[in-house]
Amino acid sequence: MKRANPDDVEAEMMYCASALGAIPVLVEGRFSGSSLPVRDNSTSANLKELYTYDQMIGDIEQLVRSVSFFSGDAVGEMKEYPKIALFGHDHTGRIAAWGAHAHLHVINAAVSSSTPVKSVIENKDYNDLVAAAFENEMLGGSKECLAAVTTAHEVVGKHIVSRRGMAKLEEVFGLRKNHLKDFEDWWMWSSKGLLGFNMEENDPTCTSPYCNVARICSKMTAVGEEIKTQSRKSQDHHWLTALATIKKARLSADGTRELTRREIIEKARDPTNNDPEKLHWFIKCSQFPTFETCDLDSNCPWVRFADSSTFFYSLCRDAFGITEEEVRKASTSINRKHGGKGMNDAKGIISVNGEVDPWSSLTVAKSRPRSPVITIPGASHATWSSPKNERQYSDFKKYYAEVYVALSDFMSYFSS
Repeated sequence: MKRANPDDVEAEMMYCASALGAIPVLVEGRFSGSSLPVRDNSTSANLKELYTYDQMIGDIEQLVRSVSFFSGDAVGEMKEYPKIALFGHDHTGRIAAWGAHAHLHVINAAVSSSTPVKSVIENKDYNDLVAAAFENEMLGGSKECLAAVTTAHEVVGKHIVSRRGMAKLEEVFGLRKNHLKDFEDWWMWSSKGLLGFNMEENDPTCTSPYCNVARICSKMTAVGEEIKTQSRKSQDHHWLTALATIKKARLSADGTRELTRREIIEKARDPTNNDPEKLHWFIKCSQFPTFETCDLDSNCPWVRFADSSTFFYSLCRDAFGITEEEVRKASTSINRKHGGKGMNDAKGIISVNGEVDPWSSLTVAKSRPRSPVITIPGASHATWSSPKNERQYSDFKKYYAEVYVALSDFMSYFSS
């Protein structure tokens, strides 16, 4: 085994390993790192055959049997299996939870953080919860902030439907000419909001420009206050400028360039490309379909569309050759097999959720006998798994301790 970088491992896992005197092991998933079932040939056909939850869950027992510890003893050769717990968050959290339930004879427990376990294709709750976060005073939000963010995106929606408006948007946001040339490009550009900000990563302790709800709300509410007596045309210009200012600052901070839909499709079709974004979309289309829609009848604060799910279906089709019918079948199949939020009454699963995680409506939210739920106030999507600094680690330490208490109980219970 190679020595892993501790920064790549869930903090709650390292805490529990230290407290239990256990050996932490980081495992690469299929098509990540050096774990390539088919090297440099990640075609849609190969992914459909080799990148499924059934196979990833099946890998667990084989892995457990083949792992050798520092003594040189392989688990498969031991008279008694060591006590083993799986950790993961989001996608890997599903593998951990479902894998532990599938392999009760070799796995004692699982800790699954911020893990959606029910597939809902048209998941309007996601962006409704994003909207709720912008008015959450604990995060530095307010009703005025949500109104400002929503109004600014409504202005974008008005501009995006005309050539003159598109040209204005390309100019204000610094986009390449014809970046917004068709309807699907409009959606791809605006579907996650135009703040360059992902609510899943909200960090109240961050210090960079517009890096959290509080800093964004400070800017947007100030703009709203300044322009409320101005003409509609002037207001529209200021809203666009405010969004562009925030987005450019965020893109500059992470050094990324916005891709067109065509470029994203080309990257997905590239058989040598195994980047996490491609694999994320493949899982989203083929294994666990859950689309963060933003429709007219929702509270979504971004640019709203009449039926935004059609754009997700078209991306699955064009990137991976996966039809709408196949997406719907995959959703039904995964829920039937793993039980959705009921988890087929699985035992020994510790679910850790962030109170303001936009995915929280699809996670296990209620404790069941021998499957507790720990909810972290004010936290978003598994932010406790990768604390960015010592202050964050200290803030989350009490919850690591809760995980440890539950986990140590399972380890002793299942070994007795």
